Amino acid sequence: MPSMPDLAFTRPRLQWGGKTNLVILFIFQVLAVVVLMSAPFLMGNLLDGGSQYSISNRWLYFYAPYVLGAIFLASSLWVFSQRKNDAVGQVYSLFATATAISLFCLFDLYTSQRLFSLWVVSVAISGGALINLSFIYPEQARINVSYPSSRYLGYLPSAVLILLAFFIQYLTGNRDYKSIVILLVLVFIALALSFFLGSTLLRLVGSPSPMVREQSRIILWGYGIAFSPLVAWFLWQRAATNIHLSPLLFISTTAFPLLLTYTILRYRTLRSNALLKRGIIYSGLLLFIAGSYALLVGGLSVLAGNQMDNNHPFLVGMVVFVIALVVYPLREGLQSRVDAAFFKGGTVYQNSLQAFSHELTTLTDVASILGLLRSYVDKSLSPSRILVFTIDETNNYYVSAPNDDGSQSSEIHFARSGSLVELLSKRGNTIYIGENRNIPEELMVDQARIAVLQAELFVPVLGQSGMIGWLALGLRRSGEPYSLHDIQYLESLCDQASM
Repeated sequence: MPSMPDLAFTRPRLQWGGKTNLVILFIFQVLAVVVLMSAPFLMGNLLDGGSQYSISNRWLYFYAPYVLGAIFLASSLWVFSQRKNDAVGQVYSLFATATAISLFCLFDLYTSQRLFSLWVVSVAISGGALINLSFIYPEQARINVSYPSSRYLGYLPSAVLILLAFFIQYLTGNRDYKSIVILLVLVFIALALSFFLGSTLLRLVGSPSPMVREQSRIILWGYGIAFSPLVAWFLWQRAATNIHLSPLLFISTTAFPLLLTYTILRYRTLRSNALLKRGIIYSGLLLFIAGSYALLVGGLSVLAGNQMDNNHPFLVGMVVFVIALVVYPLREGLQSRVDAAFFKGGTVYQNSLQAFSHELTTLTDVASILGLLRSYVDKSLSPSRILVFTIDETNNYYVSAPNDDGSQSSEIHFARSGSLVELLSKRGNTIYIGENRNIPEELMVDQARIAVLQAELFVPVLGQSGMIGWLALGLRRSGEPYSLHDIQYLESLCDQASM
């Protein structure tokens, strides 16, 4: 079966700045892997049984941050593998990699401070990258449209802190000065986190795009889950000085990189929703089984009047019996609740996608693929207008593909260098204008053409080497606005059609 990439064109080469970003990011990722592998050996004499540091301190300052750093590094590599050619993927990967290095070096910071400069560099870069990310994700800030260099302002304090750290490390070595730099770095990362939180809140309440609002909502959930326990501990510790920081608090912080990674990859990864659903369901089952086992052991011990052996045959048999009885209905109940909370309407669309994929394998030409794509969009969403734009290699611009009966669907065409083409290629996801005609400032050059199309939704079709084309959809005949699940469904259809 020929696929739509037969129409594809080569994505423009990365400019010098883009190549430089990739080189810097690659160096940081290699450095992170080196630190990941070497940190346990560097700290070996401080982590053994005869160390002056208690096991709780070792868990608090090394083991827990080390695992969290590994999660940040894994998320960085995952995002980089999927979105290395766009700004969001590069900046998030830099932020996550730098954060991972700082966590790997945390124990050294509290002990020998041999890696003091590396820790300062990584935290400073992490804060600068987070501010950079705030300007471009989930959508580009308006100030960044007018002043594209504004998103790099966060790296200025990063550079000052890095220079200060190297000066103190190699020219003075004074530990008091180091303490001041550590305090400044922590204040900077706190400000960067606050800036990111504020920008996400603004997009949640102010963006016209349902996709951007949903991404912002998920990010804020991750932010709250990750940092609320730490904030609660800090406030509690101020009231009661005998409350110690627990390594368990680091568990909640994993929500921030995991959910942020999910929002970045979700809209271009077909199986991400299924993976998230399974993760939630099986995590819930695991918590239920572990909690039930603990309650059963405790209850039987109270009834028996003594401490029951965890490996007692009666206890093991009882646990297996209870699990066998409740695990299936519990799984079904969890699945229905998860579907209702996160994936409402997703089942119908999933069945439609499977049917579309099956029919796609029987087609032998591009025109048939486009016709099938149009029919599924019309059947599922009933838009008032459906246009499929593909590249015309002869004239070097995008044109609207003919209707199923061979008639011309639109006379409007878009140059490869036009603002709409560039924005769709750069973002790699849907542009939602809406019935209120909230046209992004980047598209003002093509405003007249877009108005003639009478389209409010633009969904890119991405091939291996760049953007093949896009769907342009008008208002729904029902008058309902496009929902997040509608947009995800459309993007999944386009992804399958491009394979």
